[in-house]
This record gives sequence, structure tokens and C-alpha cells, in this order.
Amino acid sequence: MERKPLPEEIIQVLDIKRGMKILDFGCGRGRYTLPLARIVGSEGRIYALDREKGELEKLRDEIQRWKLDNIETIHGNGEFILPEESIDLILSGDVLCYTENKPQLFRECHRVLKKDGILSIFTHTHFSGDEEVINMITESNLFTLKDEYQGICIYNFQKKTE
Repeated sequence: MERKPLPEEIIQVLDIKRGMKILDFGCGRGRYTLPLARIVGSEGRIYALDREKGELEKLRDEIQRWKLDNIETIHGNGEFILPEESIDLILSGDVLCYTENKPQLFRECHRVLKKDGILSIFTHTHFSGDEEVINMITESNLFTLKDEYQGICIYNFQKKTE
């Protein structure tokens, strides 16, 4: 089993810039949300989506403690309720395995990502192998594998455009 990557390791390879708009899909308590919010600054925005209301409540407490005003929490399970082509990066951990309708999820990711947007997946526990993740996403025919960082199991997929 792969070790769980540290937030700093993942953030370091993602090339996060000030002003970016990022969807943290399956944000939990904000392990990535909070440091990302500091990097994107007041010009950027982090959308923290999770299906667990309790986790979002704990994240909201942390947002107040960190005094951040560029994070919006969203309760949901795959319907992002975000405008079309509004997101620079979607960051997601192993939450894909909990999503029943993966084709719909990939269509929604494609819809909200900007033209040059990236779907970044990191794995560590739930998938039987990284090939499963790569195949599942590329077979959607909506994304192509752009980068992979196998030491910490991060896979970046570029949005395909017509």
C-alpha cells in the first residue's frame, strides 16, 4: 500500500498560482483546502466540496480560525453547481471510488474546468492499482494523461477540447 502523500508534496507538484480557482473534491476537513487558499490568495477561490456535513462543519471552523475568506464550502457528491469553464484545477483523492456514477462525474469535471484545466488525482488506498485510475479517466474520452508523479501517486489529466 502506498503511503498517504503529505499536502505539501501534492501542492508542490501542482504549480498553484495566485488567482487560481480550485475545486477540492472530497475536501474532508481541509487538509489541502486551507494551504491552497493561502497560495491562491484573495484573487483566487477554493471550492471545498464534500458529502459529509460533519467534515464541512469542522472545515468551516478551521476557515474561521485561519481567517480565510476565499473558501466556499459545498455539500454534495458530484454535482458541483459551479459555472461552466470556471475552474483551473480539480484536486481529488481517492473519493472516486465512492462515486457510483463515474461517467457523470467525469462529464461534470469536464464541464466546470476551463479550456486548459487540469483534473489532478492522487491515490493511496482504495484502488487496486494506479493503472485502474488512469484507464478509468482516459476511457471517459474527456481527458488525456498529462503528468504523473509516481513517487507520490499523482496523475494530472488535461481537459480535452473539441
